[in-house]
Amino acid sequence: MKPNHRWINRSCEYLMWALVVLPCWPLSTLSAQDPPASTEPAGQPEQVEGRGLPVPAIPLLPDAKASIDQEWLDNFHLQYKAEIRVVNKGNVPTPPLQVQTLGMRYNPASTPPNPSQCVANRNCTIENRRTIGPLAPGDAKKYKVDPKFTAAETVVVEVTIFCNPPNNCAELNTANNKVRKVLGPH
Repeated sequence: MKPNHRWINRSCEYLMWALVVLPCWPLSTLSAQDPPASTEPAGQPEQVEGRGLPVPAIPLLPDAKASIDQEWLDNFHLQYKAEIRVVNKGNVPTPPLQVQTLGMRYNPASTPPNPSQCVANRNCTIENRRTIGPLAPGDAKKYKVDPKFTAAETVVVEVTIFCNPPNNCAELNTANNKVRKVLGPH
């Protein structure tokens, strides 16, 4: 790759000593130069210099990813809360995000219920909505949601990430915006 600038030497000789370049007086000046015009046809991938291999285009998009963990509240592991972590795995900041956390207690001998239906059925044990962000690339936000559960209770927790209205944000991977996990004995 060639830089988009060049050094103009004003009648100065350079001395090399111990792999260090020392400029003579007067010092060189930096001059801007227009970037070279692309010879690639529109829509063609760039070529890696000297190899002729295409450079994949990486889209500049955020990627909000949610995860759920069981956070013990004491050293004896008698009580826990659901801990939610939202991280931006993308390469640009996210817009503000709406994070919805729903959860239900259930008997581990039966099939876990769908927390998405607990709002309509009015039987949510956990119902939390909050706005977080924007998050820079690599940044994360972690928080615990109420209530506390005893070590003997089993809870299924579901986290869904929405962009703030109009909820049509482009992302690298929308599949990681909704996660579900069973906490406690199961």
